[in-house]
Amino acid sequence: MTFLKPASRITLPRAAPVLASAMACSCLVSMGAHAARPPAGPSYVGVWQGTIGTAPVRACLRETDSQYFYVKHGQPIALVPDMDPATRSVRQVPSHPMWRELPRNADAALPAPTWRLEQVTRDTLGGTWSDPRKPGAKPLPVRLARVPTPSDGLSMECPEAYYEPLHQAAVVQSKPAMVEGRPYRQLLTATGTAFELPAGDPAAQALNAWSQAWLREQRVSAIECRLNGGEPWQAEVVPVSWNGAVLVVHDQLPDTFCGGAHSDWRSAFLSFDARSGAPLDPWTWLPEARFRHLALAEAEQDDRVDCRPSAAGDGVSFDPPHPTPDGLAFIARYPHVLRACEADLVLPWPAVRADLTPAGQAIARAFGVK
Repeated sequence: MTFLKPASRITLPRAAPVLASAMACSCLVSMGAHAARPPAGPSYVGVWQGTIGTAPVRACLRETDSQYFYVKHGQPIALVPDMDPATRSVRQVPSHPMWRELPRNADAALPAPTWRLEQVTRDTLGGTWSDPRKPGAKPLPVRLARVPTPSDGLSMECPEAYYEPLHQAAVVQSKPAMVEGRPYRQLLTATGTAFELPAGDPAAQALNAWSQAWLREQRVSAIECRLNGGEPWQAEVVPVSWNGAVLVVHDQLPDTFCGGAHSDWRSAFLSFDARSGAPLDPWTWLPEARFRHLALAEAEQDDRVDCRPSAAGDGVSFDPPHPTPDGLAFIARYPHVLRACEADLVLPWPAVRADLTPAGQAIARAFGVK
């Protein structure tokens, strides 16, 4: 059984990027430029900016759970509907909603600041913010204006426009790095570490845009994790192999508690064309059914008897492979209770050569296989 150096035992989180179509992520950067559509449902649904008192805020309002943050601090605060116990519906004042703030790890039954929206139009909201924990304190005015967004209001997630102030305020540091003799820069932020290729590299424009979009997604994931009472989020995507034809990056998140029964974690190897920056589809190198047959045979050789999959492969799945000098590497995945069985494996080039397509043969040649 051929093992690679063990990687972190992690898997994809709820808010992970859709990396199979990785280059499409760069569209997030320009979402705010689209014209707004009329919101579906109540007119208060959408993304808003304005002030509470004199403090600038950004809000994402939904019919149920919502959230907002003070622009100065950038920390999300959950808003939960103030429910009428008799009707089990959002309490109306009059015919307009109320929300209660739910600070991180707070008891929902305790008194908390309350939003009351009393003037609601398609493009503006007005109301008050009050804190019952401070008797005698005057309510603060809430004044909000709609932020254009392509969302129709039906999504359970906040549109990208909601997070824009956080992206603009993000501090990005960089330091030089090297992989296989090729220089690049690491980009370090509070929620993720990514990469930047030199400006003269042929794939720099496409892959640097992809890397920036990945960093934006980590900021969004960090907010969602924090709202669920989770831990600090710190993901990483770094080049691990880079020759004239292929760039392979490792996207990983260590165990991070974000609420729920299990932690969030991921480990994914992604391959790109080093000349254009386009994502590479490993199933164009080797038919998927044939790969699964070979991968299952490799996993069945595990020295740990309890980790060997059945002949039918029940309970095991395989990540798409990525190329290495030794062969096509992949991760064998198991259910959570068998997580310790997960392993980084490799199908040697001689074992797969007869099954490689012309595209797969070209990849093999790029790694010195004759």
